[in-house]
Amino acid sequence: MDPDMEAELFGLDHMDADSGLMEIDSYNTCEADLEIPLSEHLNNAVGSWRILPSGEIPFSIPLAPINKENELCDYDVPDFGIDIFDYEPPAKKYALKDISPDNPTYPWPSQADFTTSLLFSSPRLPFSDAQKKAVLNWAKQLGTKNVPSLNGTKKCQLFIEDLVGRPTEKVTAQSGNIFYINNIVNAIAKDYANPLTRFAMQDYPEDCGKGMSQFFNSTKMLLDLPSPPAARVDGIVYFVNELLQESSGAYFILEQFFLGSPVVEGGVEGPDNKILYAGFIINNEQEIVPTSTFARSYEDISSTNEIDCGLTALSAKYGSLEPNPLREKAQGRMVYTVPLIIFMDDVSGNISKQWNKHHTIYMSNANLPREMLEKEFFVRFVTSSPHAAPMELMRAMKDSLCNAAQSGIVAWDCKDEEEVMLIPCGLFLAGDNPMQAEECSHASRGMQPCRP
Repeated sequence: MDPDMEAELFGLDHMDADSGLMEIDSYNTCEADLEIPLSEHLNNAVGSWRILPSGEIPFSIPLAPINKENELCDYDVPDFGIDIFDYEPPAKKYALKDISPDNPTYPWPSQADFTTSLLFSSPRLPFSDAQKKAVLNWAKQLGTKNVPSLNGTKKCQLFIEDLVGRPTEKVTAQSGNIFYINNIVNAIAKDYANPLTRFAMQDYPEDCGKGMSQFFNSTKMLLDLPSPPAARVDGIVYFVNELLQESSGAYFILEQFFLGSPVVEGGVEGPDNKILYAGFIINNEQEIVPTSTFARSYEDISSTNEIDCGLTALSAKYGSLEPNPLREKAQGRMVYTVPLIIFMDDVSGNISKQWNKHHTIYMSNANLPREMLEKEFFVRFVTSSPHAAPMELMRAMKDSLCNAAQSGIVAWDCKDEEEVMLIPCGLFLAGDNPMQAEECSHASRGMQPCRP
């Protein structure tokens, strides 16, 4: 066969016999469909590369220079069979900072931006940039209007992160291990701003006698944890550890707020006080009275000269007539406690799993009903790491909890439509027995139904 004909059949314009370099021409549809015998194809290929023993390179491979910026980047990502092209900026440009709060989709510029951001921010279905481009191009090819660009979507996401803040914080343990933790302040504040969770909460522990069906029915929350710091009665906020006067004229120092039986609903527990000219005397017997009998708060009593006499010498060691420090810190806001269920577990890694072994911490709001806490939506992720020790993760969790309790969390309460102050506290630490036994070097490996 004529060499020129063979080159033409292979879609080649010409072949340089000296250098072995070939210039590729565009395919001809008719010629590309011709069948070529396998023997002729092999003979042609062997004859074309006779220059290999001479050490010459038969074709050139241009390589991009390697530098620190792109040496680890793979720009040849798959396109999933879709012709992906670079997006042009939208015809109608918008400045994110100029979005009006009156916009129905604020802080997103449009409904399309909100839907796209919601899709690409799915925690269970992460998208790569190549997949995002494929989805956006697919939507545009179907004729969808106002499809945002990938660049515009990223700018919108950064704008929202700057607006609402980034909850993730970097933590460096004493051993040098670095991991990241979600600040619990943001998660707790969202529970009070979300109607789905706020209207289902019970803010006070409940005394149900011997029965128990919820976490807020437990004796631990009723007696072991600090009392909810405040309660509002007829628009007046009463704090624990403060003097008040009930409708009968008796004085009390509040010690505990709780929900009682239907006979005594919304009760408080505290010692009775009698006033003498020498000062207040604190009775060693406690009484339970309904909050509906509250008449005067500490602010009302302190505005007169009633407490100028103070406490008697024998009663001074049982209490004081000073205001609760939270009253000044709250600055007129209602104050709630938020008991947290903190759960830590180890996730095994093997060939049947898609992850390596790691430890993780979650938390839940114990003011919610048990039926809601069993759902994934109400479980908050805190931190996870494959290399940091479990106690290092728990130390970061404790520091975040203590800092939030010390400073208080100012959040929006969608139920009462006002700002409130939240004081988080730990109700209990949950975890599976095998992991806890391993961390405690226990011989039974937690196979027995025992409590730590």
